[in-house]
Amino acid sequence: MWLSSFESIHKENEKRKRAVLPETRWIQKKTIGKIPPPINWSQGCIYNDSFYMFGGKEEGLDEDILNDKLYLLEIKKWKWSIVKKK
Repeated sequence: MWLSSFESIHKENEKRKRAVLPETRWIQKKTIGKIPPPINWSQGCIYNDSFYMFGGKEEGLDEDILNDKLYLLEIKKWKWSIVKKK
């Protein structure tokens, strides 16, 4: 899983007394569990220390075949699972 973190450049901004956008650095985190395949056009949100990802189109599949799974990433454990339908 690729994540973006913002590096603070507060001290440099204080010296210049002007606003500057923070630098962005991408890092890759190792995850475990039922890791989702590469998916385009999915939707996601964070709620209670978990990241939920739903839908989208799996890479390599026909455009008519969409993913209907809800994936859950427990952020503190970096563990993926699929939320079961009731």
